[in-house]
Amino acid sequence: MYSGDDFSPMKEAQKSIYYITGESKEQVANSAFVESVWRWGFEKGLKVLEDEEKKKMGEQSQLENLCKLMKEILDKEVTKVTISNRLVSTMGYMMAKKHLKINPVHSVMGFLWQKAKVDKNDNAVKDHVVLLFETVLLSSGFSLEFPQTHSNHICLMIQPGPGTDDNEDKSL
Repeated sequence: MYSGDDFSPMKEAQKSIYYITGESKEQVANSAFVESVWRWGFEKGLKVLEDEEKKKMGEQSQLENLCKLMKEILDKEVTKVTISNRLVSTMGYMMAKKHLKINPVHSVMGFLWQKAKVDKNDNAVKDHVVLLFETVLLSSGFSLEFPQTHSNHICLMIQPGPGTDDNEDKSL
């Protein structure tokens, strides 16, 4: 992303900033398209966004892997799971034909990805994905086929774990 602070001030005769893309900084610097820019004496500052873009590509790849994992876990409950860049604070939403769209910047997605990196077959990962799915269904205006199952999932997530002093019966 470009902001005005990324470059030093333009020379007085310079009226525009031009962008050029390429596979590497060297390729762009030696491009025929910039030869005259160097001759005119304008700034030779090539702002390289490759680190930021590589990071975004890595994150995109991780999110796509998370979508695949969520689709595997949810199986026939959804036809596909994809990333939505329209969401701001919502975890996700359900579209017609069982299409789940997830928010790539929501903290729950980061949590799920971290858990899945450790062990994608962990039951906790599966439980969290199912709970996310059911919550998104409800928040998107759909009803659950088995509401008691959703309630059971919530109870499992909030009940104290082993080794706590809680002596209550934990069976559902």
